Amino acid sequence: MSILSTKSIHAWVDENRIVNEMGRPIEFGNHFFLFEPLADWSKNICIKKATQIGMSTVGVLKTGFAAKHKHWNVIYTLPTDND
Repeated sequence: MSILSTKSIHAWVDENRIVNEMGRPIEFGNHFFLFEPLADWSKNICIKKATQIGMSTVGVLKTGFAAKHKHWNVIYTLPTDND
C-alpha cells in the first residue's frame, strides 16, 4: 500500500473512536499543537515541549497506525526512571 493511498491518521483516530489513557476520545480542541506532529512522518522529529502534554499518546498512535496501514515493524519504548 502506498503512502498516497493510506488514509490520514487523524481520520483513523476518529473512525476507530480511539481513546486516550483515561478512556476519553482523542481530540485536538485543547491540544491542537499535537495535530501536526501526529501527521508528520519525517525520519527525525525534534519537539521542544513541556511535560505531560500528550506526546507519548502521539507516539503510541503513530506506531499503531504505521503497523496497521504502512505495514511497518515497530517498537515503541519509553524511558524508565533509571534512564
